[in-house]
Amino acid sequence: PAKSRDSKGLKGKTLHQHHELQILFDISSAVHSSPRLEDVLLLALRAILRTLQFKMGAIYLVTETVGSRWFLSLAANHGFSAELVNSIQMLTLASRQMEKYRHKAGVTWFHPRKLVFDDLRRRMEEDNIHEIICIPLTAQRNVLGLLYVTNDGQIQIRPDRSEFLTTIGQQIGVAIENAQLFESVQRAKTEIEISFDAIQHAIFIIDNRWRILRVNQNSRMVYGAAGDLIGRIYPEVLYAQPQPVPSCPVQECLTGARPVQREGPHHRWGGVYSYHAFPVMNRLGQLERVVYYEKDVTEARKLEQRLQQTERLKALGTLAAGIAHEIRNPLATINFNAQMLHRELSLSSAQTQMFSDMLLEVKKIDHIVQQVLSFARPRQPQFLPNQLNDVVRYCHDLAKVHMRKASIEVVL
Repeated sequence: PAKSRDSKGLKGKTLHQHHELQILFDISSAVHSSPRLEDVLLLALRAILRTLQFKMGAIYLVTETVGSRWFLSLAANHGFSAELVNSIQMLTLASRQMEKYRHKAGVTWFHPRKLVFDDLRRRMEEDNIHEIICIPLTAQRNVLGLLYVTNDGQIQIRPDRSEFLTTIGQQIGVAIENAQLFESVQRAKTEIEISFDAIQHAIFIIDNRWRILRVNQNSRMVYGAAGDLIGRIYPEVLYAQPQPVPSCPVQECLTGARPVQREGPHHRWGGVYSYHAFPVMNRLGQLERVVYYEKDVTEARKLEQRLQQTERLKALGTLAAGIAHEIRNPLATINFNAQMLHRELSLSSAQTQMFSDMLLEVKKIDHIVQQVLSFARPRQPQFLPNQLNDVVRYCHDLAKVHMRKASIEVVL
């Protein structure tokens, strides 16, 4: 009889272990059926409630820690009404309470009256639920969240199965961590793709067999749809010929495995372009791809030329101002002496006319010098009443040399 009892006990223990392994297998299958975090959480929660025969459950994930407070948000739930879900969205716990969840003894059983949500407490009373189990969701001894389930099924889970529940929490925690890593990678990939397409220059990723692997939005706008570009050899697209041109930066980068920069006229579109080719190596240091981009710098170079011309004009204006001053000083002496001689000498009418002509020409030279100074050192404009005819004559005097060269005649 004793042997029979031992045999039955061993059989019962074996069945119990088989049941737990089946539960772990079901949960593992659920959490690994999708890489998305939302799916992982919902599938894991449903698998636990189904296999352990619980009515209600909720998963909270840690969102941030501020000082000694941990903030968690509701990430998945089952068995709650929409109104109740709205009232249990956020959960705040003390650090000391969260620290205990790092240990195997972190699984806790408590009465619903300890719940911080009033609406949820009333719901527990209405459904005659007297116990809730809190299971920490951990990965590498880090608490990622908490799983709450109502211990109201036919299978009453007691503290002697704490280790089993901890294993479930670790399994879900690892799945959560993997899903979060997957989402981080997907988010980074999306951000890179958005940045790649947002660059306002044509970018090509080319392999070492000259095949175009990827293009950005600007490349598609300039060279054609992606379907017409991907897979083609790059000389056909960039140069409209089967072979690259002699100064091709992509070919030089493929040959020398080093960055290449060029600037010059575009083979297809004309204008001035800046070309860049960067090698992409694998772990063995072998060149696998080239990132090539081209930038239209035609307007930038024209602007540089205009700036250089402006600087030259500025220097010329400074020089002209200096020359004008050097002319004006002796001119003033000539004008003064001529007027003195005109008054003191007894001159014939012909000589008087000569002095008058000389003084008139001196005034003309002085007027030209004044115009040069005004152009070289412009003053702040002052809005004053003026004769429009005088303005027109002034502008005509400034431009008459240019108009004479251009064979333009203006009648005032």
